[in-house]
Amino acid sequence: MEESGGNMAYGEGADRKAADISTAGSEKSDNGQPKRKKLSGWKKGLLIVAVLAVWWFLGWLVTSIEKKKILVDYPPEKVEAYLEKCFNADMSVTFNEAAYNAFSMADYIPYEVTTVLDDGTPITYDAYWEKDYIIDDGVSTTYRKEMLTYYGEKYGIPCEIREYSTYLRPTWEDLEGNPPPMAEFLETLYNSSYIQGGQEFEFDIYGPGNGYLDFTMSLEEPYNLQEILADISSGK
Repeated sequence: MEESGGNMAYGEGADRKAADISTAGSEKSDNGQPKRKKLSGWKKGLLIVAVLAVWWFLGWLVTSIEKKKILVDYPPEKVEAYLEKCFNADMSVTFNEAAYNAFSMADYIPYEVTTVLDDGTPITYDAYWEKDYIIDDGVSTTYRKEMLTYYGEKYGIPCEIREYSTYLRPTWEDLEGNPPPMAEFLETLYNSSYIQGGQEFEFDIYGPGNGYLDFTMSLEEPYNLQEILADISSGK
């Protein structure tokens, strides 16, 4: 009996030892089952960084492929040739990657254009090519706005430039002198490569008194400076 009892005690001890070995290094949950080891803080951080790096790479790859397709379908060189023909001046056109990334433009391809005005001043303006349109119908620019802003500041002529209209509001000082600043402003615009290239300007000119003129400047409509100055000077 004693030998038998001793063997039973030994067997129970061996079973417990085997169980301890199988769960060594593990904690037990409330229901007695072994718990999984938790990742340490640095391992979690490394895993998160790895996942973010993969997502970034996939996003970069997709964007890179998309940009390459854009440059094939809407090449800056074609925009450059088109603008030079329209504005009768040398243009340098580049794809505006920063604007494309910042605004995620879905319908327009943005470009940055640099040129030199007739007085030797370099300016930069924006151009956009609407997707799925041929270049003649799909390209728009801010060239007119940038040019008018520059010459308005140069001659001191107050200009209010909106999307579809431009308002000039000269003062009495702008209409006086020999030649008056307003005359220099108009003459410079008329002789510019913009007008000489076949484009046009449309102005609503409000004189400092009661004078007002709805004015279009183009090669087809030569202007009479004295008549313009007389119209917008009325009410003095």
